[in-house]
Amino acid sequence: NVIPKYWDGAPDKTTIILLTDSEELNEILAQKLEKFWTLNSYELVERSELGRYIGKPEYLFLTPISYTFTRTSPYMEYTVLSFNLTDGLNISRSGEIDFNKVNSLGSGKFDLLETDNPELMLEAELQKCIQFLMGHAEIALSGTTPKKMDIKDYLKMITEERHDEARKRTLLVTQDQLHEKAGSLSDIKEIYQHSIEIVDQEDIYEHVIEQSEGYAYVLFYRFANLTYKILVEAETGRLLYGKVATGFIQQQLGPKDFKNMN
Repeated sequence: NVIPKYWDGAPDKTTIILLTDSEELNEILAQKLEKFWTLNSYELVERSELGRYIGKPEYLFLTPISYTFTRTSPYMEYTVLSFNLTDGLNISRSGEIDFNKVNSLGSGKFDLLETDNPELMLEAELQKCIQFLMGHAEIALSGTTPKKMDIKDYLKMITEERHDEARKRTLLVTQDQLHEKAGSLSDIKEIYQHSIEIVDQEDIYEHVIEQSEGYAYVLFYRFANLTYKILVEAETGRLLYGKVATGFIQQQLGPKDFKNMN
């Protein structure tokens, strides 16, 4: 949900960013934060240091949480890493991080898939997460949104404002993102009348890292048991289009999706 009142004063606060257990991930995270974090000042802290900041209103918290996700069509099991931005944080009696009675400002997440180049994946995905959150913050702080918007209304607003921009970008998709009903690239181009290329996932990562102008890629975003199919600008990380997945094709693109995006 986009609830602007939760963002009141956010630019004047300091965001406490919890480090992970991975030194490699922390190093890349620090680099991406320095380049792309624009909301406010921030501090990178270890788990043992959190007690100094909890319960103080001058802080926001960005917390990494990992969990396992399984999908059935096609079958795949993998770990999801989510960075949750909240206006508070709690530690339970058992020592676990607890989000009870705190407000969520937004989250950026990605799938830790097996890849021949895990460093490239981490660099691109962390960049996407931070750009996603900063774009979300820009809209929430703009003063032009209602007092509360659910994700469907949020994506509807984005689509109405930016769909024309999406059509001007070359859409990058991977073969794995295409359902068999989508057919070949020639079949897709009969439905989708704009520039589109089928590429490897590593190509998309490189376009994201290099902030290539004129390209967009597809993101499948899961929230509250629904999947949303989103187009994201490679150069800036801005959302350009989004629609809830309906029917049997959830985690891939079928003919209906290309018709909707046309």
